[in-house]
Amino acid sequence: MPKNVKQEEIDELIRHHEDFLSGRMGGQRMILRMVQAVDLDLSGHNLSHAELTGVNFSGSNFRGTKMASAILFGADLHNCDLREADLTNADLRGAILRNANFENAVLLNVDLRQGHLMRQQPTAGQGSSSTASGSKRGGMVAVNGTEGKASFSEANFSHANLENAKIGKGFGYNADLSYANFKNAKLSQADLHNCNMKGANFHGADLSKANLNNSNLQGANLIGAQISGVTLENTDLVSAQINKEQTIGLDMSKARMTRAVESLGRPIKDVMKDHAKWIESMGDIGKQADFSALDLTDMDFANSDLSVIKMTLTILTRTNFAASKLTMANLVDCSGERTRFVWSDLRGANLSGANLQRADFTNVDSSPMPLRRDGVQGGKAEWSSKFCRVNMTGSQCTRGNFRGANFRGAVLRDVDFSGANLQNADFREADLTGAQLSGSSITGADFTDAIGTRNAK
Repeated sequence: MPKNVKQEEIDELIRHHEDFLSGRMGGQRMILRMVQAVDLDLSGHNLSHAELTGVNFSGSNFRGTKMASAILFGADLHNCDLREADLTNADLRGAILRNANFENAVLLNVDLRQGHLMRQQPTAGQGSSSTASGSKRGGMVAVNGTEGKASFSEANFSHANLENAKIGKGFGYNADLSYANFKNAKLSQADLHNCNMKGANFHGADLSKANLNNSNLQGANLIGAQISGVTLENTDLVSAQINKEQTIGLDMSKARMTRAVESLGRPIKDVMKDHAKWIESMGDIGKQADFSALDLTDMDFANSDLSVIKMTLTILTRTNFAASKLTMANLVDCSGERTRFVWSDLRGANLSGANLQRADFTNVDSSPMPLRRDGVQGGKAEWSSKFCRVNMTGSQCTRGNFRGANFRGAVLRDVDFSGANLQNADFREADLTGAQLSGSSITGADFTDAIGTRNAK
């Protein structure tokens, strides 16, 4: 039977390992192999370069733990908490990651490929018989399941960074990969059916022959990805960024796709005229414009009145909204890169869940929209702009007015908020790693459980 490691033992091993990493006297590298270390607390420590081959850590807490270049070959991490953990260059071949939580974890260059963990099968007379089909007494038998494939079914990799990860034939049924970064990752033949990959970045990734059936890829970036031979039955690709050339030879007949502008059935300028009439008449004539699930790449709406317009799940790559009026607009789950909102009026707009990286929000007004409340004492109310769970990585927000805006759970890495008005804004659980806040006003802003605020400049 594998040895059971208790909390006090793991604490002692961690202390010696951290002394080893710091070069202190008495330090010793942590080496654990094939032991039981279930439901332990290893959170917030530095386990870089530790060898943890085949260890059963199920249910353990690794939140915020640094495990760069650690060896976790064949380890059992199911039900573990690895939020904000750093596993850069870690060896996770053949690991079991079912139902583990890797939200906001760093897994750069991680190896999640197939790996067989073997042990000696007892010989005759030792009280054991053959346990594996086709195995022989005295031979070697695999002790990790799923044919040695890394299993991350029902795991949570939301907002995790897996750039350059090697996943290969990994099995990830029903996993949450939303807004994760898979740039240049190797996912050839991976089984990703029924996964939530909404807003994920697959730029330059190898997804050839991967199983993407029944998966949600809304707003995902597939530009430059290798997707030859992928299966796309009942796959949702609405608002996903993908070039037509990439789809040549693929069966897209059962996938849900973004609509072309031509699907409106008439020129877009006519739709805009009807929308203007609808606004001016308070809905008596004309018709509200609905551009939901359309591809509006490179279109120019500068200086337009787009108040209360519907643009949910719309592709807005390089779309120009400079100096436009987008008050109370519905841009939920829209996607695109380098969208221009310079000097636009976004008061009361809803951009929740949008994937708008490297967008330009310079000098925008996203303060609350004043609303009249006739017959109510005071007579006035405000409707805050919503950026909940938005991904605005690398965007320009200099001198913007975001007073009272809701950024809860948003990814705001490397966003430039220099000189912006962020008073009373809600940044709870947001990722502000590398964000620029110099000269901004943050009076009353809520940064509870936000990430990266210490490094914000």
